[in-house]
Amino acid sequence: MAFVPPPFTVYVNRERVLKLRAGERTYLRVVALILIALGCVFVAVAGIIIVNLPGNPALSSPVFIVVTVVNLVIGPLAIWRGIRSLRSTARRSDYWQSKDLPDVAFRLDQEGITLFVPEYDRDVTVPWASVRSLEPGVLSIDFHVAPGFFPEHYRDRIDYGSAALGADMPTIRAAARALSGRDL
Repeated sequence: MAFVPPPFTVYVNRERVLKLRAGERTYLRVVALILIALGCVFVAVAGIIIVNLPGNPALSSPVFIVVTVVNLVIGPLAIWRGIRSLRSTARRSDYWQSKDLPDVAFRLDQEGITLFVPEYDRDVTVPWASVRSLEPGVLSIDFHVAPGFFPEHYRDRIDYGSAALGADMPTIRAAARALSGRDL
């Protein structure tokens, strides 16, 4: 009888996830507020040029007119993008608060990889035949699967933040190699 490696479970590091989420939320809010402030500066500069334009022949040059038009385009766009980013961050925070973190990120066994996807509210098992690769990203582990396995918005890959996992990449890769029988 051949040796069958035991299933390998990768847990979620809850404290690290909560810390990363708080940092991301702060960073995104600061960036959004900076965008809004820059947009206001652009609009204010354009307003100053427009107010002073009739009485000052130096401001009537084509360069100042182009600067004014550019500021009147870039300013509102920056303000709009900053507000949109604030709303997106608020929606993401609401989603994070409504969904509890799972204890297990994924499990590797003889059949394949069982992913715990919060959007599905159920487990998804990807057979080893459908798994193309298991790659470490800069801050994530990417599971590349055969086209059409997941819904369109996943683009045939699921990524997990490696900082949020309770195991390191070499350990995960070794378990995947032992369980799948091939080098992923």
